[in-house]
Amino acid sequence: MNCLVRNAEIKDWEAVIKIMNQVQNMHVEWRPDIYKPNNNIIPIDTFVKIVNSDTLFVAEADGIVVGIIEIQLLHGLILIHLQCRSDHRHPSL
Repeated sequence: MNCLVRNAEIKDWEAVIKIMNQVQNMHVEWRPDIYKPNNNIIPIDTFVKIVNSDTLFVAEADGIVVGIIEIQLLHGLILIHLQCRSDHRHPSL
């Protein structure tokens, strides 16, 4: 398997949304008292801004986007968010 991590591009929007929806659905399933279903996690205009900020990366396996890496600076802390397609997660996750 050939793996690559690269800056996200606008063309990755559908793949990124698919992964983010999987994660949102897990949150809803685990904590329905806190999370609600949301099929519009990131509108395209917001996605474009994030891509242009160079803080979003995608992980590809054999040319298919299978993960997302977002880096944020918040109150002097570096936060790294990792999300992966459910069919590419290690069984222990």
